[in-house]
Amino acid sequence: MALRIPVTSVLSVQMYYPLASDRVKECRNLCLLSYDVLCVLAYLERMKRPTSMRISTWVMVLVIVIAGGTVRAATGAEYERSDLGYQLDFPGTPIETRGVYTSVLVENAPTHIATVKTNTGIFIATVVDLFEREADGASLMNEAEFFLRLLGDVADVSTTRTPPGRRAVFGRHITIDMRPDVRPDQPGQREAAHKMFMDATGLEVIDGARMTTHMYFQRGRFFIFQGINLPVDGDVRSPDAIRFVLSFSWAGDMVEQAD
Repeated sequence: MALRIPVTSVLSVQMYYPLASDRVKECRNLCLLSYDVLCVLAYLERMKRPTSMRISTWVMVLVIVIAGGTVRAATGAEYERSDLGYQLDFPGTPIETRGVYTSVLVENAPTHIATVKTNTGIFIATVVDLFEREADGASLMNEAEFFLRLLGDVADVSTTRTPPGRRAVFGRHITIDMRPDVRPDQPGQREAAHKMFMDATGLEVIDGARMTTHMYFQRGRFFIFQGINLPVDGDVRSPDAIRFVLSFSWAGDMVEQAD
């Protein structure tokens, strides 16, 4: 039986440790690094490596964790959009574009999109301006999740929040194993889901990719952060996608709102 590492165990790092100081951010980054290491160990377990090799791997893990700060620093560049209210660690400099978000409940809402593409993944931050729909945030986020589920098979779904405690803004976490041939309950739903995804990200559905999405609705803006692990050599289990969405924190006026 393959060893699975539940995403919710990693999400708890963000849920219970506020992002209020550099020291706490370092703790969060170290925990994310530990997730990377656990993925390596799970891979070795599935391959049934000899016990001696597993022991050697644990020694390697200790060395990596001790040097965790340096390793983590090399994995992403901090990108802040104070005017839009968010901060993320992208694996490079994002390309910024504008678009229009349309769904059953939303008609032609302007979007702000930041994207980085690498050889193994795609990382997207989308902010939808819905200032006149501020009271409808719960419905709009649930509608988005409904259509996300039509992009593939749901691997994991849970609640996320940033920051924790009384300052928390709650959102949704969902991981999808993407495939373009999902059969919906009603005709036209799959096509509508693909169009919504294109409007929000500028991308087609990528067969065989694994997409992790965090969504929040706050102060009239819909925040959608997505990391997509591409099916390179048939393996989409990289921690890059979850590491990207977990790097999110509020910025600018959003921090003042949370406080």
